[in-house]
Amino acid sequence: MRFTNGIIIFFVIATVDEVLSKLFDHADKEGTDTKGCNIVYQNHTMSENICSDKFDSVQIANFINDPLMKVELIKISKTDARRIKAGTFPASNTLRQLYLPENNISIIDDDAFDFMSALTHLYLNNNKLKSFNAYIITAGFNIKYLDLGYNSFEGMMDTALYNLKSLTYLNLDGNKFKNISMGKLINNVESVKEVSMAKNLLTRITNEFFDPLINLEVLNLAFNKISYIGGAFLFMENLKTLILSHNYLTRFDKFDIPLKRPSLLKNLAIDYNQLMFLSWEVLDAMPLLSKIAIYGNQWYCICIYDHRRDFANRFIKPIKEVCNVRGGNGEYCVDADTESCTRYDSALAASALNYDRDHPLVYIPNITYNCVLDEF
Repeated sequence: MRFTNGIIIFFVIATVDEVLSKLFDHADKEGTDTKGCNIVYQNHTMSENICSDKFDSVQIANFINDPLMKVELIKISKTDARRIKAGTFPASNTLRQLYLPENNISIIDDDAFDFMSALTHLYLNNNKLKSFNAYIITAGFNIKYLDLGYNSFEGMMDTALYNLKSLTYLNLDGNKFKNISMGKLINNVESVKEVSMAKNLLTRITNEFFDPLINLEVLNLAFNKISYIGGAFLFMENLKTLILSHNYLTRFDKFDIPLKRPSLLKNLAIDYNQLMFLSWEVLDAMPLLSKIAIYGNQWYCICIYDHRRDFANRFIKPIKEVCNVRGGNGEYCVDADTESCTRYDSALAASALNYDRDHPLVYIPNITYNCVLDEF
């Protein structure tokens, strides 16, 4: 083991604990960190008083049966690195996971992660990146998990992530994207299974955003400002989890789920939007649905009453739902936050009246449904 500017490199080999215990008497003491540097080794946090806030290069010493060939995991966080240069990390054919969160990184030089032929997990979340060009900073052939969440991206990331031929998971949470085009961003869209873009600035979702991701299984778009979907998910035939929580949706219909019938959707989160109605066609098109989050919407009383009964009949589990459905005269919608009913928007009065004619509300005195369930 060698320290270069305060950074610990650790080896995934059986004897490493013995080596650490011999070299440092205080290696297992937590809370002694004096300069903010955080090093993680096999799920244990070690704070060393020699730890510095900056690192320029990371070197690996040849000892103990040449551990240079055995390094699989490096985690460095809470430094003031700011820039990753070519040569910061040595070439390696065994390094699989590289975690670099919270290092104030704003610049990554060309070839910074090149010559890492075994690298599959690259985590650069919680930094200050505004650009990321996979084609020039990494060979990228084996990277499956890329986390660029909580940086400062606003648009397309330079020329794209085109060199990531095996990409399975992409996290772009907590940035400032107003739009995205996955077809221009990723060259091998067939391999992508999960994308997360929560906490961005998306206001509408159109076909070109995610349409090429035909094998996508999980899509998280929570905490945006989405008010319009526009058939963006129609051709995602393998989509199993769709999270649209905390947006501004006023409608959600059969054109907002994959066109394939029956849909493979198992988990749907549309909680904390501005929904009042949910078409029966939507639920009928999702026979495999097992969990749904609908809490925090201004549901029309008849609608939520009937849907909850349908959920029970189909063994669909409402997620983290606290709802108060009371009998009335059909003029109210559910306000779960205040535990009371408030009048629905007059603009929907005509639709509501038509619904009333076909679905008369059965009055049950003092009826209230309450449940608090786990999130999916």
